[in-house]
Amino acid sequence: MSEEALHEVIEAIGALADKTEASKWSLAEAVSTAYVEFKPYSRGLTAGLCARLKRSTDMIYALRDAFDLKSRLRYASEIPVSHFATLSRLKDKFNLTDEDCTHWLDWVQETGASVRDMSMEISAAYEEDARKSFFKRIDKISKLVELVWTECESIQMPELLRALTKTSLQVLREWVAKLEEWR
Repeated sequence: MSEEALHEVIEAIGALADKTEASKWSLAEAVSTAYVEFKPYSRGLTAGLCARLKRSTDMIYALRDAFDLKSRLRYASEIPVSHFATLSRLKDKFNLTDEDCTHWLDWVQETGASVRDMSMEISAAYEEDARKSFFKRIDKISKLVELVWTECESIQMPELLRALTKTSLQVLREWVAKLEEWR
């Protein structure tokens, strides 16, 4: 096969992929519009879309979320639906701002990163913050455990309930201590 023939085949497949991706954005827009037009949790919308499109509930929601994120950011690019769907999920997971999302989309455009690469980069960038946030919550739990025990005595809790509370709080104290060791 000549170099020219190979190039033609690659271009033909690329053009087909471009049409397919444009079609995915049209599909994502239609799904998003349906969810806007019908009341949230309208009976039958998600199930009907799943059956007709032969896609999972997660995929239907991913299409909707991808279009909603792209629309909210007003981000004009050729980045695929799958990147936006994944970014939408990561936005919720790591509490990313719209500016953070735009930064990551710019990075994808510059590097040509795959969905997997983008997901790994974002997770690596925010994972430490997530861990820090987790242990911040554990510190709050520890303080609440001590506060509950103190208040148990001041509200004159019945003895049986007080004993159960003491046991429960002791288990929580041990759990917090194990987490602190792991930290």
